Parts: sequence; C-alpha cells; structure tokens
Amino acid sequence: MSVSMRNYGVALLSLAAVAATTSSASAQFRTSPPSTTFIQPNPIMYPGGPTLGQYAYNTAVLGRAYGNFYSQIPPYALGHNPYPSPVFAQAYVPPAYNPYLGGSILATNPYAGTGSVLATNGGYGTGGYGSIQATDPYAGSYGNSYNPYVGYADPYGGGLRGVADLTTANGNYQLTIQRARQANEQVNQSRLDTRRKLFDEIRYERMNTPTAEDIRVQDLAAKLNKARRDPPLTEIFSGQSLNDLFNHLAPLTDPARGQVGPNIAIDDDLLKHINLTGGAGGNIGLLKADGKLTWPLVLQAPEYDGPRKVINENVAKAVEALKYNNPVDRATLIPTKDALSNLRVALDANIARMSPSEYLEGSRYLTMLGDTLVALQDPNVGNYISGKWSPKGRTVAELVYNMKQQGLRFAPATPGDEPYYRALHHAMIAYDTGLVQQAKQP
Repeated sequence: MSVSMRNYGVALLSLAAVAATTSSASAQFRTSPPSTTFIQPNPIMYPGGPTLGQYAYNTAVLGRAYGNFYSQIPPYALGHNPYPSPVFAQAYVPPAYNPYLGGSILATNPYAGTGSVLATNGGYGTGGYGSIQATDPYAGSYGNSYNPYVGYADPYGGGLRGVADLTTANGNYQLTIQRARQANEQVNQSRLDTRRKLFDEIRYERMNTPTAEDIRVQDLAAKLNKARRDPPLTEIFSGQSLNDLFNHLAPLTDPARGQVGPNIAIDDDLLKHINLTGGAGGNIGLLKADGKLTWPLVLQAPEYDGPRKVINENVAKAVEALKYNNPVDRATLIPTKDALSNLRVALDANIARMSPSEYLEGSRYLTMLGDTLVALQDPNVGNYISGKWSPKGRTVAELVYNMKQQGLRFAPATPGDEPYYRALHHAMIAYDTGLVQQAKQP
C-alpha cells in the first residue's frame, strides 16, 4: 500500500511538471497551417469543439503527461511481473489458497542463487498452511538493487510520442492539401482538353458540311445531268427538262459577245407550239387560237354542256379585251372559275364510266384551264396575246438569248404540242454538247 501511494504521488508531481511547461510546449509545438484558397487550414473538429491545431496540441500534452505518469509506476504494480525484483519482495502478495497444503512447504526456485528472500504466505501464515521460501538467483550476486527483468521506463517517451503524432498529423494535412491541388489542376486540364476537342469537332463538321449554296449547285448539276440523258417524257412535256438545259445554256450564250455554240437551226413552225411563261405562273397555251378552246372528246359529253358553254364564252371575252390592252374584269373570271369547279365535280362523278386514259386526259385538260385562268390574272398577260412574249429565234442560241433577255421560261405543252417539245429538247442537247466540246478545245 505504501509503494502504491508513493508511485501515485510521483505521477501527480509529473502532471504538475507538464502543466508548468504548457506555455513553452505551446510555443514549441504549435504550427501555423499553410494558407490556401481551396481548403480551410484550421477547421473546427465538431460544432462547439476545438480546432484541428488545438486538438493536435492537446493530444501532444496529454501524451506527455500520461507518459510521465506511467513511467513512474513499475510494471508489477499494474498486475504483471514474472520476475519480481528483490527490492519489492516484502510487498504484499495475494495469498494462494491450497486446501492440500499442511504445515509448511519449501518451494524451490531454480533460478535461486546464493542469496534468498523469504516471501510470507499472506494472511494464512503458518497456522494451517505454513510458509513458502522462494530464492532468487540474482539476489546473492547483485544484492537487492538490480534485477535485469524489471522493464525500463522512459520518462520522456510520452512527450516524444505526442510530438511525433503532431508532426505526422501536420504532414498528412499538408499532403492532403497538395493532393487536392493536384486533383483540381487535373480537372482544369481535362476541361481545357474537352473544350479543345469540342472546338476541333465543330470546325471539322463545318468544313465537311455542305452549305445551302453547295446543295443548290449540286441539285442543278443533278438536274442537268438528268436532262442530258434522255429524261422521262413527262418531264419534257412539263417543260422541266427544257428549263434545266436553259439554266445551263443561258449564262454561256451571248451572241453580242461572240459566246455561242454550234449553229443548231429551228424553224418557225416548231416555235409556234412552244409555250412560254413570265414566271408569274399560268399558261396561255390554250389561247393561241384567239381564245377558241379545243375540248377533248371525254369532256364533249352532254352532261358537261352547261359548264363548258360558260367557259367558252368568258374565255373569248377575256381574249378580246386583251387584244385592246384592257385587263380582264372580275365579272368574267368569277363565273369561269365556278364553271371549272363544276366540270371537275362532274368528271369525278363519272369516273366509273371512263377508262383510265379518258379520265387522265380530261383531268389534264381541266388542269391546263386552271393555269389559263391564272395567266389571265397576270398584269402582263397582254404580252402573250400581242406576241411580245412568244418564242423567237432561228437557232437554239438565238432562242436562248431572247428568252434570257425577256426573263421567260418554258411552260408546259398543251395537247398536240408534245412532238414539238421533244424536237426542241433534242436540238438543245445538240447545242449543249457543242458548247462542251468548244470548251475543251485549246
């Protein structure tokens, strides 16, 4: 009991010594965390608690205090020492009860030397259990002041371990900051690399994506190639193939500057069956015979007499007015449009009694009548009637040049004009071929 109290007193004196050196330890172990704009250098451990630096400092102080305290207490006082020192041989040893022991038993210690220490058998004494004599081999040689089996206690170990822990924590803190900076820099580099790749991709797509003008030129080239290679008859009769060739030949043909191709002649009879338009829409091809309409056989049936008669009369009036440069009045156009609508309804109602070719012939003629009414509403329709906007020229080059000067284009063929459209198409192909051959000549 006296030994324990002495050790406890020593521990209290150690704690007081540590507390007395608090100010110097504070100056020795406090470190200023590096400044950074990314991570809080001295964060609070938990709400209401100390900061990271204060926590590390407290850990160092407690480590030194506990180290000094426990260094003053021998190991056997904490419950374990297989080789007791002779100095403490007379200390209290808990009695070991053995009901079979009687009198006294001499317990021999194989390590006993010349000296010996008598250890009494606790409170049981020699009454019924006798006493035990234990010898120590080192007792005779070294006396009662030395035992190599007693552990060495370092009074500075706790403080040094606290400093080591604080140093390690600070190093880990600095390492974490540097790793965070490195990761952030890698993110910035990846972002720049992504932006560079995105820019390259946009530039690549722009360089390889055709513009609207490129698409238009490609479309014109495709149409010209089709018009040169025997296109369908429907495209020739509608004027589409003729216009595709005209769009190619017009910029290359100018007799005034000597820009002409081969001399491909065309006669006046052919030109009389070619219809032109000024671009406003419509077709006056049905009005060439002074407004006298030539109805197909399918539309000459008695059920169509009423609407047909209204159309004939109003178209004749319109042509007569245009001859004197008078516009077509509304009183003439409205009844004509109504009669045309009635003819369409009657034709569709009788479709079961017609062959497919008869129905297509009647439907096509009514479509051309609709185009004629559109042309009659054009303020420049008088140019068609007067012959100003009629096809002119003795050659293909002259025809193309005159149409370009007046801003005219080919209109669809009317019934009976189909052979003349085919003939003009062949003549324009021959002219185009001659231009290409001239361009190849040096």
